[in-house]
Amino acid sequence: MINLINLQNSIYQSPWFVLPSAHGVLRQQYENIFTGKIQMPDTFPMEPDDMPENDDSGSMDSGSMESNIAVIEVDGVIGKHLGWIETMLFGMVDVDVISEQLDEAVSDPNIDTIVFYFCTPGGTVNGTPELASKIAEASKVKNTIAYFDVMCCSAGYYLASQCNAIYASPTVHAGSVGVYSIYLDTSVMLANEGVKINAISAGSKKLSGAEWKPMSDEERVMFQSEVDKIYIQFKSAVTSKRAIADEDLQGQCFTSDDLINKNIIDGYANSLNELLAFLVN
Repeated sequence: MINLINLQNSIYQSPWFVLPSAHGVLRQQYENIFTGKIQMPDTFPMEPDDMPENDDSGSMDSGSMESNIAVIEVDGVIGKHLGWIETMLFGMVDVDVISEQLDEAVSDPNIDTIVFYFCTPGGTVNGTPELASKIAEASKVKNTIAYFDVMCCSAGYYLASQCNAIYASPTVHAGSVGVYSIYLDTSVMLANEGVKINAISAGSKKLSGAEWKPMSDEERVMFQSEVDKIYIQFKSAVTSKRAIADEDLQGQCFTSDDLINKNIIDGYANSLNELLAFLVN
């Protein structure tokens, strides 16, 4: 049976940079798998060499380059060390794949501009700050541009903010600078079913966040502190590159004229092809 423990830990308890609506879809998909509404095979449905994490199809080819420009797509919910379940069933994109493509573009002497094409509601905290730092470093040696024509929110905007410039179509949604974690509390459900958990533990915080018991005030303070630290890091990274008022960094998304008025983006381009044509000329 496929091990869903890592996926469960990622969805529940781990901090996220993602739109709540997108997280809700991930949770529902996971619950469908866990409850058997989506039947999963007992073995991998493909050969190991064909697994997404080992697939070379994500690397850049002639179809993702224009002249001296490399285009790197960030399409889907962002995560790290993803397996085929996350990439195929959840439509997620791995920061490790993006990082490899960035390395290739930076090391290519024929490339002087890197365009990140975003379409993402955000993703996990794991891997996002590290990739953002890498994009910031790449921006010192190459011209980096972020572009999106649907949405670029939370983890996506974290990454985009580290580029030298940001362009978007006028109808996109962007921003959502915030972070949260979700902790299940199944204690009432278990009690109604006549189930009692007897836990034997050592370490005063070992069972913090266990779903079969209510969260204590002390645990809530501890988890809130973790989220606050990540949030401060997120805002600091964005404001190191862009002058955005703190009131506009409270987890909300922006569209239309607010995108430029609030310095979320630098300008408009109706499509990626329009942007590339402008850059080539």
